[in-house]
Amino acid sequence: MKKLFLILILIIFIQCQNLIYNPIIGSNMVLQRDSPNTKIWGQSSQSVGSVKVEFTSRTALGFSETAQVVNHKWVVYLRNIPAGGPYDVTVTDLKTLEKQTFTNVFFGDVFLCSGQSNMEWP
Repeated sequence: MKKLFLILILIIFIQCQNLIYNPIIGSNMVLQRDSPNTKIWGQSSQSVGSVKVEFTSRTALGFSETAQVVNHKWVVYLRNIPAGGPYDVTVTDLKTLEKQTFTNVFFGDVFLCSGQSNMEWP
């Protein structure tokens, strides 16, 4: 009986979370500035609908973008955003009104480096 109860609670919890984000999306992230290909993306339990992504800041003007959910997937392209921040990013499912907020998000230069201990800055 306890196992059945735990399975039921797990199913309810999974169905309550409508928006699922890519694991690299989160608080304290840096997104590439001045790029036409910067994006935030994820999945929705709804097969159709809309997702709104809002950027708000205490020091700069905020902005928002809206994306359509197609086949349970959504993507918002952030085109040519200059360096700045910190922003609070709120993602809202416009059908269920579920919200998720990520804090301390910056736009700047993102470098991916790999190598051994002999790496140096030119």
